[in-house]
Amino acid sequence: MKRKVAASGTGMGCGIRIGMGIGLALAGAGPLGVISDVGALCALEEAITGLDLNALDGYVGVSAGGFVAAGLANGTTPRQLCDAFIGNTGPASDRLPPNLFFRPAWGELLQRLAALPAQVARTGLAFAVQRRSLLGSLEQLGAVLPTGVFTQAPLQAQLRRMFAAPGRSGDFR
Repeated sequence: MKRKVAASGTGMGCGIRIGMGIGLALAGAGPLGVISDVGALCALEEAITGLDLNALDGYVGVSAGGFVAAGLANGTTPRQLCDAFIGNTGPASDRLPPNLFFRPAWGELLQRLAALPAQVARTGLAFAVQRRSLLGSLEQLGAVLPTGVFTQAPLQAQLRRMFAAPGRSGDFR
């Protein structure tokens, strides 16, 4: 967030006042969070004359809110976000269809499944020979649980393409 800093002889301790700008913080909640955020932003833009959500001083987003915040920071209007995220009617290069969020992580699932027999043997060994408790032994099976059911690789690829377009940036430092 850009801040205007002005020196001052009065005020708190160090004598610096921070002029506040206007920022937008958006929370996450998966694809439904995107729909909710975009719908609320469209309603605000329609209800408040002169409101330009692309001209704020800062944008912060967590998870789904990060998608929306990144779009706004790159000059995409709430209506365009609605087309891209919800209607899938915008330019093909800007669309984020729901199936990008729900692609099974087959590679990881198969890799973990292949590791299961060896891990079961180690677990049995820990219980029978090393005399570990049953619960302590079974805890070792956690190593073969997948980190996620879905892969985000297709979504990352689409976002990379979107932010590589002229006039956009994927650098949010």
